[in-house]
Amino acid sequence: MRFILLVTGFLIFMFVGTFVFLFTPIGNPIVGGIVESKIKENTGLDAKFDKFGLSWGSIDIDLKIAKNQILVAGDYSLFGKSFDLNFDLKLADLSTFSELAGSELQGGFNLLGKASGDLGYAKVVGTSDIASSDTSFDIELTKFNPSKIIANIKNAQLSEILQLAGQKNYAKADINSDILIKDFSQNSLDGIVKLDVSNGKVDTKVMKEDFGIELPQTNFTINANALLHKNVDFDLIFDSNLAKISTDGNIQPTDMSILGKYDIKIQELGLFSPIINYPLKGNFNANGTIKGDDKSLDITLLSDVANSATNIALNLKNFEPHSVNGTIKNLNTQSLFNMISLPNYANALVDVNLKINNAKMGELDGNIITNIKNGVFVPKTIKDEFDINMPQSNKFRADINTKLDNSKINSSVDFVSTIANLNTKETLFDLEDSSLNSDFKVNISDLNNLYFITETKLIGAMEINGDIQQKGEDLTLNIHSNTLGGSFKANMINEKLRVDINSLEILEILKMLDYGQFFKGKITGEITYNTLEKLGLVNADFAGGHFTKNDMTSLIATITGIDILKETFSKATLQSKIDKNIIKTNLDMSSSVVDIKTKDAHLDTEANKIDALLEMQVAKYPMKIKLTGDTASPNISIDGQKAVQEKVKEKINKELDRTLEKNLDEGTKQLLKGLFK
Repeated sequence: MRFILLVTGFLIFMFVGTFVFLFTPIGNPIVGGIVESKIKENTGLDAKFDKFGLSWGSIDIDLKIAKNQILVAGDYSLFGKSFDLNFDLKLADLSTFSELAGSELQGGFNLLGKASGDLGYAKVVGTSDIASSDTSFDIELTKFNPSKIIANIKNAQLSEILQLAGQKNYAKADINSDILIKDFSQNSLDGIVKLDVSNGKVDTKVMKEDFGIELPQTNFTINANALLHKNVDFDLIFDSNLAKISTDGNIQPTDMSILGKYDIKIQELGLFSPIINYPLKGNFNANGTIKGDDKSLDITLLSDVANSATNIALNLKNFEPHSVNGTIKNLNTQSLFNMISLPNYANALVDVNLKINNAKMGELDGNIITNIKNGVFVPKTIKDEFDINMPQSNKFRADINTKLDNSKINSSVDFVSTIANLNTKETLFDLEDSSLNSDFKVNISDLNNLYFITETKLIGAMEINGDIQQKGEDLTLNIHSNTLGGSFKANMINEKLRVDINSLEILEILKMLDYGQFFKGKITGEITYNTLEKLGLVNADFAGGHFTKNDMTSLIATITGIDILKETFSKATLQSKIDKNIIKTNLDMSSSVVDIKTKDAHLDTEANKIDALLEMQVAKYPMKIKLTGDTASPNISIDGQKAVQEKVKEKINKELDRTLEKNLDEGTKQLLKGLFK
């Protein structure tokens, strides 16, 4: 018995102690401090109780969070699980809660009301001045789920709602709404909701500042209604001088099925830029139907987007795209670029045929056929955007056949233009790792069509084959071609380029570059080049070649009496350094009779100018040859003074030999000859 009394006494002591600690002025400051710490720990907010009163059956608290104040006072019963509380929320600065909400909140509002009831049934009644409105509400809760709502919102200001959400004042309007929902049960839904937005006006100055879109004065209204009677009949009309959007239909709450239609007529898409945070432009018209439920929803779309005739049928499974079928006819690229606020790179008409059986990422299955016709690039835009002087005549067309297979998009491309033709058999893009792999063949019927890129006149035609791989930040390009009487192959990894040339005909190269055709032979070598730094090296060997007849060889023959056209060079090497448009070259050539060397010969590919000094030894005749001016027809000057002197001495010696042979002894002849050395 003594033990029982001791235990009972201890329990009574603990109960009384806990009561004193929790529910009396003695323990309230301690509990308040604990609550403040927990608020800080869980929200990061600095909360401070100006008042914390908690007794056995009542509560009275005044909580400050920055400039915001939360007042709660009233009665409650722990055992009866009931409450009767008054609350007053004075939220003067919502920016305090921005980090917690994950959004830049601004402004403030007040919320005053009363909550009473128990765990089974509760009622919340109150008023608010949110967005400068006169708002009242009466909400009934059954097991804390809404069972009845009566709410009235008068003259809420759209500009303040935008401000509360951290948005700029893109528009202002008066918002009024009446909500009466008597029954939330799925099978007995009953109520009515009305929304009226009047005196709407878009702030054109803010729209121009944020999106660069110039809108005329734009007024708008919104009227929406929902009638709940087991199902939901709805209608909505957005009306303005720039757009009219309407929709109506019926929703069955039991299976969340919908049957409705919509009609969209937009004269200026820029009106909706704040909604998607992108500067749209131009007009857009569309209409269609919506039918289905949350498991399978069918949407049809008839539209004139970008002046096209578009007819699309979309199926959603669990609100995710499943299948897409339809056609887009004569979509105008100029209108499309304008609509999405991009420069007009090209004018063309585009046809698209869509047959996608499964549009789910990772399980793609379908085909897309795209035809681009009547294409013309816009030279002014290309110049403005890329500083490239594209020719006025630049027509193109393209056919693209795309197959969707799980995560892979595989296309074959046939692009035909007046500049070059491009064909790919398999262009494979993998959505899983964003990698690209493609073969290609480029056919250039007239290389001079590339002048706007190379800024160098080129003559002839060329076909190039290759492949490209891109993954992450790495790009690899391989090119090969049988051309110019030989072949070359190139490999580029990111900015580093290497070109290997094999037995290219020098005459063909000179002809392609529109240079004078002064040498015949084959050249083999390698080129390394950094496309970012525009620096490179060239090493080449063209032994076995010989000069062809030109002004230089004719002058040499005149001076020396030797025809160097007959000389085949057993040694011929070239080393060049490329620094942007300047190429400096060292040349070393030799045959049985001729030696040619040059150091730092200067070639400007941008100006098509050359400045080179060739030091030449023809037999025993030395000379210097200067090449300057235009690369296609350079000026040639020869310093052959020493060669002429040698030639004159040679003739004098021959004449002396014939004249003195008959009259003088050998010693005297040698003495006289020495005078002319």
